[in-house]
Amino acid sequence: MIKKRNFFQAILLTFLLILPFFSCANFINSFDGNLSNQIPETPENEQIENQNGEGKSTGSGNSGSGITYCVSGSVGTRGALPNEMDAAINSSDESDDGVSRSAITDFPSTFMYIVSLSKDGSLIESTQASTSKAFSFIIEEVGVYTFSASIYNASTQSECVDSNKLFYGETDFNINQDNSELQIETTAYSSSSARGSILLPISIDSGTGDTAITQYSYTLTKQGDTSSEVLVDKTSIASNSFTINHEDIPVGVYTLNLSFFNSKDTLVLKYVDKVNVFNSMTTNKWIASSTSPYINESGSFIVPTTAVTIFNQDQFYVDPDAASSGTYGSMFDPFKTIDEAYALITAYQRTSATILIKAGSTSTVSNTISPNETLTTLTVMTYGNSNETSIENNATLSKSSSSSIDSIFALYSGSAIGNKLELYLYNLNISCDETCSALYCSDTDNTCCVFLNYCSISSTASAPTSVRSPLMFYSGQANIENCEISGQNYGKGLIYFCQTSYAVTICILSSSIHGNTATNCSALYVDNKFSANSYKKGVSLEIDSCTISDSYYGLYISTQEFLSGSDMEVISIKNTHFTDLISNSIYTDYDIKFADTNYFTNTDSSSLENSAIYLNWHESFNPVLDIESATAFNGASVYLTLPDDAYQENNQLITGTALSSVYSSIQMVKSGWFLNELGKLIPN
Repeated sequence: MIKKRNFFQAILLTFLLILPFFSCANFINSFDGNLSNQIPETPENEQIENQNGEGKSTGSGNSGSGITYCVSGSVGTRGALPNEMDAAINSSDESDDGVSRSAITDFPSTFMYIVSLSKDGSLIESTQASTSKAFSFIIEEVGVYTFSASIYNASTQSECVDSNKLFYGETDFNINQDNSELQIETTAYSSSSARGSILLPISIDSGTGDTAITQYSYTLTKQGDTSSEVLVDKTSIASNSFTINHEDIPVGVYTLNLSFFNSKDTLVLKYVDKVNVFNSMTTNKWIASSTSPYINESGSFIVPTTAVTIFNQDQFYVDPDAASSGTYGSMFDPFKTIDEAYALITAYQRTSATILIKAGSTSTVSNTISPNETLTTLTVMTYGNSNETSIENNATLSKSSSSSIDSIFALYSGSAIGNKLELYLYNLNISCDETCSALYCSDTDNTCCVFLNYCSISSTASAPTSVRSPLMFYSGQANIENCEISGQNYGKGLIYFCQTSYAVTICILSSSIHGNTATNCSALYVDNKFSANSYKKGVSLEIDSCTISDSYYGLYISTQEFLSGSDMEVISIKNTHFTDLISNSIYTDYDIKFADTNYFTNTDSSSLENSAIYLNWHESFNPVLDIESATAFNGASVYLTLPDDAYQENNQLITGTALSSVYSSIQMVKSGWFLNELGKLIPN
């Protein structure tokens, strides 16, 4: 299943991938919670069945499965470290020779890396021990894999044992794109017998009044061992500085929760970070993020005078037409770009925030905007518009021409950070193309939630593509209401729902989805595929009071042959109008529930390709229509068709509580066949 690249490829990868690690903070997009490097994409070579069940692939592959997926990346660290270890681990591979290690006599002279690949708890392959932090695997099966990395105090393969292990980390990664790259975050390898020390200084810039920090408290909690928690109660700060000083504590990675107070005992600032403790070493250097307002490049922690103000600010304004960018992003001192607002919010570890963008303005985005490890709730909206129940005069967002981001907004990795992440988008126009989605959601436990209201999403790919869609949901929950979504040339639909290993729960209300008229393109695409594992949950989709129009297909639902009906959730349609569609209003190989009043217009009653509903019956799937309302089809005839080999007597095509009221209005395209009062297929 797995093949390693050759030596020369590894050398090239090393050169390309070590660049982000001149400081540990650059690891996984500065570890600000924006894990954009881990966003999986739908491959161009993914198969889409046509109406005859024939697959087509545009990708190249090997002689086995026909498709291979290259996954490469590198290993880095996070959290406060001994100064010498930071220089060695988080610097360029090529500069290690210049690192001073004289401060600690037993400091490791060599670090070695081993990366392992597992699936469903079973080890597939491990790399050989190497001094390079880069790795690469060739994978022949899509799915969710676990990548783990260990860093050893060793110079040979045989020395890479637990007693010499310094760092360890693992991450789940959804493999469904060729040449996907990821980075594995490692922290100190935990041990109860080995001991180390912490000596981390903190300085406070002088403030005035209620913004002046005069006291601190903190907890140090060892991951996996709450009994080792260290609690320091509220303590006065002398001479604007203090030191986190602990000797002889168990090695491992600790979570540091720092709290700062003013003279009135009011909490004015919080800070959370990781602290690594190693055997017989003193952790004495902070590791800076590229956007950190507290930690500088020399490893000093200094709280600026602005920290208290910004930490306690909930709303941040953006006006692209402002003469200059503000300091705090207040209404009367706004930022010029949304990037500035988002950077400040994440740098100061806000847990929730609202970004307000001036009505009628146009902004470009250079970095993916997302809730993250600390920023668990984010709202982005237009301000100053006279009518918030309309898309008129919305602020407009688009990807910066110089940026390489592949989504403007994103939600992902909820379980990895242990938080429920929420994103609210109100009154925004978002423009994108085949290189960048408006929104991407890839969660691991359905804890990511997104809400769109009165938004316009417009996107046009320069040529037909199956790589990206304007809205992409690999998991998570979403509520899309009062929105207009349009685009062209998207083979995976304008809204793409892909059940991988986790649930997708989407409700679309009072919205218009249209414009995807290229051959085999659809307004909505439901893709249930990676379900040959114990985590399969499927897609739950509710469409209510929507208009779906001007596309090749309206709703296209595709499943894998090994997916049974019990693995799926409900797909429900009510009060929805399907119109001006080139091919089927609905093409499906899974059950659909119809309620209330739905409309199918401008379909051809005599054509298989243009019938309202195509039930793709085949040996693995026998989809049916579940009719729950006597007015499900507005009393009008709805034309239904099947593959030729599915026209067999007594095949059950419709069920439901309102079956008796609706069966006569469903007309079979193929002459000589009809549905009886039991919803079964009967020849004349």
